[in-house]
Amino acid sequence: MQRGRELFAITLGVLIIASTLFVPCTANAQEPSADDANRREIAKLSKIIIDLQKRLQILEEKDKSAKLTKSKDLKPVMPADGTIKIGGLMQTWFVSDDHNPNTFRTRRMELIFSGVLTPRFKWFTKVDFAKLLILNTTKSGSALGSVSTNQASRALQDAFVTYTLSPKFTVDIGQYKIPMSQDSLRGNDDLIFVERALFNTLPNANGRIADTRSLGAQVNGRFRNADFTVGVFDGGIRQNDIDVSDNKSLVGRAGFSPKLSSGQKLRVGLYGAEEEMGAVLPRRNRLGAELAYLNGNHQLFAEMGVADDGFPNARGRGGNLTYAYKFSHLWQGAFRWDAWDPNTVLPSDIENDLTLGANYFIRGNSKIQFNLVRKYLSSKSPSFLGVSRTQFYVNWQASW
Repeated sequence: MQRGRELFAITLGVLIIASTLFVPCTANAQEPSADDANRREIAKLSKIIIDLQKRLQILEEKDKSAKLTKSKDLKPVMPADGTIKIGGLMQTWFVSDDHNPNTFRTRRMELIFSGVLTPRFKWFTKVDFAKLLILNTTKSGSALGSVSTNQASRALQDAFVTYTLSPKFTVDIGQYKIPMSQDSLRGNDDLIFVERALFNTLPNANGRIADTRSLGAQVNGRFRNADFTVGVFDGGIRQNDIDVSDNKSLVGRAGFSPKLSSGQKLRVGLYGAEEEMGAVLPRRNRLGAELAYLNGNHQLFAEMGVADDGFPNARGRGGNLTYAYKFSHLWQGAFRWDAWDPNTVLPSDIENDLTLGANYFIRGNSKIQFNLVRKYLSSKSPSFLGVSRTQFYVNWQASW
């Protein structure tokens, strides 16, 4: 474009000079003062033409240099093997609790690395630098016995490879979340509420349904209206650790998604885990059902779960119901009801939680969340559930 304007200016200058030289006039009619003015104008235009010619020469040299560089066909620098993607999540909480001190908290500081080695072979890792290192302790009478690190509290979260067997089947090998509960498998950056459902935040040995990690292998199948996952894992909660028994955990999840009218999605599913650990580790069996319904700005989720833990047998059961509505591209409102009976053998120990939430979306899954939680417990509820109380959460979240 610039070069075209320069050529146009040169052409225009030449035309002006030509028109000046060939204006019809007579020697008697032309006065000396007019001749002087014409000569000055011609000299001025000549200087302009010379200047334009110099600028045109510079542009031609630059254009020639650019074409020479392009002709070398330089290749972009690529990773040695495949492609790499980097992501992350940062969450800062403010928690107000009428039975505990108000506090700020860095809940998550995740870095995610993933890559594709070949069209069939992928890898994924995630670390969370906000994890708090926890120690396992034992007592001998009143004295402190052994002390060891709780491996599940280390920063490494996920580390696995995925191999695509066919368009419908994949295999995952490594450490990742055990495939149970839609609430557990939802990404940390995509949670509707600040915290997960009640039965996925309980202590591991006291009824937690899912939201746990272990090392193992699983096969995933995806069909037009159905999906399934079947896996074998180290027994118990073995995140970042080796197994202490030959017994393994068998875990499965399956779902059906019937075809609905445009804009609607429905999935109903079942999941379960069989973890008969013998005398080395306590039993951890799980069974649950889930439902998800999406229709435009409306979202409805429901789950029910049963947990069998330890010696002697302690059976917990409960569930949750969530409804969310997106008022605009910036605001979403949500409501959740949770109920959990930690031991069906004991009466009057049920916890019921009501949560009201509002989400303000900044960009993508970067958002600010506001949650008001009311917990209802009886005097017979176990100590790990706490007491009846009201909590207020604010989560500032950046996701990339």
